[in-house]
Amino acid sequence: SILGKSDSTTEGWWQNEYNLVHVVETQFMEHQAHLQDLGQARLKLFKTFTLPSMIQQTSKQYLWIIWTDPNLNGPVLDSMIQIVSRIPNAVLMARDSADSQGSRAAITDFRSLYNIPESDVSRHILEG
Repeated sequence: SILGKSDSTTEGWWQNEYNLVHVVETQFMEHQAHLQDLGQARLKLFKTFTLPSMIQQTSKQYLWIIWTDPNLNGPVLDSMIQIVSRIPNAVLMARDSADSQGSRAAITDFRSLYNIPESDVSRHILEG
């Protein structure tokens, strides 16, 4: 699988000269999916500040996980999918908060929405 578990499809992709994986996490509109006007404003901030900062990193040897709400939809989600699909070491994921029993959060992988196989993201994470 993609997040560090070794199997025959990912073996060797998680290695670089430092023998580690650098993960950068960004939260975007978690628990606020219903606030579409706020989503548009945050999308503009994301495009203006966060995205250029990440794209201009001198090393691309990191995995950028952008967390969002699984109920995010409409133009805000469409824009995020379009942006993230062009960045080979980034992935847009959604997570629900833990349930009342304290079980782990449910995670949604948006790659299926923009037809990017899991292996294509992990294959390019440490190249750059």
